[in-house]
Amino acid sequence: MKKILIALLILISFYLNAQVPQAFSYQGVAFDAEGAALSEVSISIEIKILRESAQGTTVYSEQHTINTNAAGLYNLNIGQGTSQQGEFENIDWSSLPMFISVGLDADGSGTFQSVGTSQLLSVPYALRAGAAEVEPIIFVEAFPSFVEPGGPVAIVSNRSTSQYSGIGSINFYYDWIQGTPEDVYIEIQGLPDNISVFSAGLGGFSHSSSPTVESTNGMDTIFYGQLQRRITLGRNNIDLNVPNGLYPLTLIFKTKDKVLDSINYNLQVITNNYDDCIATLPITKAITSNDCTEITSILEPTITLTEFDISDIKFTQPISNEEGSLSFFIANDCSRTNIEADGMESIDDITADINNMFFEGGKCIFEIELSNNVTSTVIRNCRVTYE
Repeated sequence: MKKILIALLILISFYLNAQVPQAFSYQGVAFDAEGAALSEVSISIEIKILRESAQGTTVYSEQHTINTNAAGLYNLNIGQGTSQQGEFENIDWSSLPMFISVGLDADGSGTFQSVGTSQLLSVPYALRAGAAEVEPIIFVEAFPSFVEPGGPVAIVSNRSTSQYSGIGSINFYYDWIQGTPEDVYIEIQGLPDNISVFSAGLGGFSHSSSPTVESTNGMDTIFYGQLQRRITLGRNNIDLNVPNGLYPLTLIFKTKDKVLDSINYNLQVITNNYDDCIATLPITKAITSNDCTEITSILEPTITLTEFDISDIKFTQPISNEEGSLSFFIANDCSRTNIEADGMESIDDITADINNMFFEGGKCIFEIELSNNVTSTVIRNCRVTYE
């Protein structure tokens, strides 16, 4: 029998659920020894998958008995024939290149004549991708923090009297978005000595699987890929202070065998020695200047700073008699950045909204935004100072 030509078309189809079928379509035309199409007859086809070259090692072979049409055309699915050697689903498609060898038995003798060997290109790549595990992907992003313009900050205080006071929180969005969720380990790089991981939060709340004692190795765990948004840091030994300063941290999110992502955070360690920065409370201060003339009639002539804790001072607000609070941190030089204060009052068509409050040379200065509550437009920003 002279060389028989086989015209082949390899088709690959994928399911929408990303599972690749363990087979691919093959189409060919069979000819007899005289070059005439083998029309509407039963033939047997032998398929061999060879590794590395056209004369390479056979890693899999199978046979099909099929019928041709009037033009000698036949179709089959490689991977669904009768296996003669190996298992199709166990083929290591990463051992590229791969070749396909086709043999024809036209008369049922059981002897297959080789009709050609060709290199496989796209099919092995597709099956290789289908056989691989889905690449795990998570989404993680640090919460912004109002206390430090340079980035999110967790504040730990040396003033704390127990391991669970004076702690700082690392907050972040987290979700597992691709792959099978599993435990994710968070390695916190850059922690100074005596700072430990104490607890974790699920969606801002305590989680039953959170550690009840500190992790001195700077590791935390997100169990089973669940949403977790908070890690708290504190001093392991409350009798030992940590040097004040800003410590850049890197959070590495990883499974047991793969790094998934990382985010940057800052740790601010403060003494909170209020005696160095604020006189003993309570303090009453009188208004000394005001350029918010539009609301002069509703400004309080005095304010009183009543008490403080780790990160808050309570005070009577300048534009109402209700108590407010401001959140802040105290740096080594007693400066304060981005203090958050709340308070709002309206008079006639004007709304006064406290946006900020800071200390400067013993003065308490409030920044107030004036707006027209009818047109919802900002009139201007002004300041009221108490000394």
